[in-house]
Amino acid sequence: FLTNLVFDLARPLWMSIADFTYWVLDVLLSFRAGYQKHGKLEMRPKSIARRYVKTWFVPDVVLLGLQVLSFAVDEVPGGSLRVLRFARLGKLMRLTKLHGLYVQALQRIRSTSLILTIHMTSCILGLLVWVQCSACIWYLVGISTEDGWVTQVEGF
Repeated sequence: FLTNLVFDLARPLWMSIADFTYWVLDVLLSFRAGYQKHGKLEMRPKSIARRYVKTWFVPDVVLLGLQVLSFAVDEVPGGSLRVLRFARLGKLMRLTKLHGLYVQALQRIRSTSLILTIHMTSCILGLLVWVQCSACIWYLVGISTEDGWVTQVEGF
């Protein structure tokens, strides 16, 4: 996401539509996804809907609205609403859902060596993401002024 903001890369329309469709389906199917309550699986539709509305419904709808807004921003000629593209960063909030799934998966694994391998892989991936974000921010700083480091390096 940060790479697209810094380098202003064009995203194919089909990819944006597929992404939006996926998250709309996620919202709809979340009204049917059971959950654990006191060690038992809760599958009553009213209970599921009530819990979803109290937990993830509002953030999901807000993020879908931001995604619609980013579609509109992409269609505005001249990029006068470029600042609103930062609304795309709201998609990262959806990753918090993955953390719960990650924790549940780790609780089911009984192999210490596999858990260690997963943790080490997670640390390495986290480091790679950190390096990527740092590089994008550093590049953004370099292009933000006319005499930034990017302009000076390109001049050589």
